[in-house]
Amino acid sequence: MYSLNYEEKGQDNMRKIALVIGNNEYESMIPLKCATKDATDISKKLETLGFDCVCELNIDYRKMCTTIHEFEEKINEYEIGLIYFAGHGFEIEKTNYLAMLDTGIFDGIPVKHLAFKLDDFIEIYDKSSLSIKIIILDACRENFTTGTRGNSLNGFAPMFAPKGTIIAYSTSPGQKAKEDELLGNGIYTNALLKCLSLPRIPIEGMFKKVREIVSTETQNSQIPWEHTSLLGNFYFNPDIANGSSMAIYSKTALEDATYMFTKDSVLKDIINELKSHNWYVQNPAITRLDAIDWSLASVNEIFILGRNIYQTACGGSSNAENYLDSLTYNLNNLPYDVSKHLLNGMTYEIYFDRNGKLRNSFKTTQFENVIGAFELRKSEELKFIQSELTKNDEYVLYIPGSEQKLIFSVTLKLNDENQPTFEVVDVACNGQSVLYNLEGTEKYISEDFWHYSVESKSKFEEDVRKKIVAPKERIEFIYSHDCENFITPDSFSLRWYGK
Repeated sequence: MYSLNYEEKGQDNMRKIALVIGNNEYESMIPLKCATKDATDISKKLETLGFDCVCELNIDYRKMCTTIHEFEEKINEYEIGLIYFAGHGFEIEKTNYLAMLDTGIFDGIPVKHLAFKLDDFIEIYDKSSLSIKIIILDACRENFTTGTRGNSLNGFAPMFAPKGTIIAYSTSPGQKAKEDELLGNGIYTNALLKCLSLPRIPIEGMFKKVREIVSTETQNSQIPWEHTSLLGNFYFNPDIANGSSMAIYSKTALEDATYMFTKDSVLKDIINELKSHNWYVQNPAITRLDAIDWSLASVNEIFILGRNIYQTACGGSSNAENYLDSLTYNLNNLPYDVSKHLLNGMTYEIYFDRNGKLRNSFKTTQFENVIGAFELRKSEELKFIQSELTKNDEYVLYIPGSEQKLIFSVTLKLNDENQPTFEVVDVACNGQSVLYNLEGTEKYISEDFWHYSVESKSKFEEDVRKKIVAPKERIEFIYSHDCENFITPDSFSLRWYGK
């Protein structure tokens, strides 16, 4: 039975298995050039993402039956299953088949009795206890056969995914999938290899990115498509340390504006003073932190206190700024749980507003010391913030505690031939364009924006780092042209996907 336990359990703790098949050396159909390399490369990529992989190359029908039987016996030990096939595929009488090496041709028509029926994959999945079932088909290759075929043999017939399953096709019905011998991969698989490990992108969003790449590279002659009945989000690369966390703060603590203090709260007065927007009230409140009896303070109120210390520092309170300047020292002098909840509150305030909504622009005036202290914590302490930010993964490029380095490719173009000034026209992160207008509603187009400024390279890199709240060591920049100053838009945002 399909369930949503992958949301609760955390994908890093779920076992994943993949069966990967690639066929080149067909006996009756024109041989392919790239399918075995496609399968090999996909298998290696999936292994880096935590899958146990079985990779079979150039197999006939008998070997396919044995392989499928062995796969079926294993999958109940896992929670996530994936099947990938690269090779020839076809449809006869509205049934889809995958061609094995010995699948024959009779009067130009593939012989279905020596081909593997795609419905059999679905049946195996349905009988299993897998929570997430994935099928990826890079078939219907362009150099399919020398024989003529009727219209019904132009590719796979549309096929619907049962509950808990996603089926991804390298091309739409009636189209053919292309290979690139110089590249060594099929066009679709090459795009898939680029996108599989992109961090914190749900599987549907990942396939959308693949579709954009393939469509562009083939001038719309090959359009991948998917059919899905998955519930919840699945990420090939969750990019979270040791899984997800359980919520530990109340809804009203996350929505600071609605929190109601108890009458005997030891933090109520200090928090209200920090909310006063008056430095002469805020500074003494920060001083009184040393006198708090933390054993009487609740988890929610410590969290809210952290939020308000950070916002007070951003507002210019000198005592709050000094507190953050010595944050690591101050946290080390607090009881362990107190320091954890206080730091969670400070970090949450960077990203979320008083109503618990993700900020359109993060509050980064004082983020350096907070993120620096946060990333020094043990992985178990990072879970809450990472879990909250992952819920908004379309808009958050960097999640604190991530080990992956972000590589920004900045595209510059000559703005005026008479005056050799360059301007920013695109910013890509790990191969994906991420430059949007400030509201995040549409891709940035330089001609549509009238407000610009000339910035140094170092100032631009600092602006990018602040916008995504990332330490210097987690970012690298590559520029299309070598210049120290260039034109940048006055207002922009960086995100994986727009709103």
